Amino acid sequence: MDDATTVGHECHVEINTLNIPYGFNYLSPHDDVVVTPSSLRSLFSLFACIRHAQACTLTGPAESGKRTLSTQVSLILGRRNFSATLTTYTHATRLLIGALYAGGTFCAKLHLGDSIRDSAPLIKTLATTLASIEHAVLTKNPIVGLHRSPITFVPGTAMLVVFPSSTGLTMADSEEIRIWTEPLSRFAIV
Repeated sequence: MDDATTVGHECHVEINTLNIPYGFNYLSPHDDVVVTPSSLRSLFSLFACIRHAQACTLTGPAESGKRTLSTQVSLILGRRNFSATLTTYTHATRLLIGALYAGGTFCAKLHLGDSIRDSAPLIKTLATTLASIEHAVLTKNPIVGLHRSPITFVPGTAMLVVFPSSTGLTMADSEEIRIWTEPLSRFAIV
């Protein structure tokens, strides 16, 4: 990632040879990728996690832009976006294997059931798997145990877990989710 640069009177941020407008010429998250002064630090933090193969959780209210952010990250990286709402670990594993082999962006939106206990096995196992991938990358080992053959990590692969709005969760449930996902970086999208 390059530092912000100025061309004429138009200021932009260069990330992987993609020029992203910097300022307030925002049209829509679907039409234009733009970086504002308030989002630049978060964007660089997110890319620091991606650079170090650390998975991230995105939390926030409904329609706050969590899925759109994952799409924008894919666009900035120039990678495919593997995104789906997950209810089982088997589904999550298939999506994750595809993203790892393709070097794309893995975006798992979790569907929380009526009780947090219903989703506990999925959340715990997925967080453990993503943390083990980070450990394998940092120790320069192939990723084993996820697929029948070892997987070589492609630098720039993003691993994001999106939690739905937490209006129905109690404080105790939110705290349990925080404990289960402790190895992952957290980003609150508002």
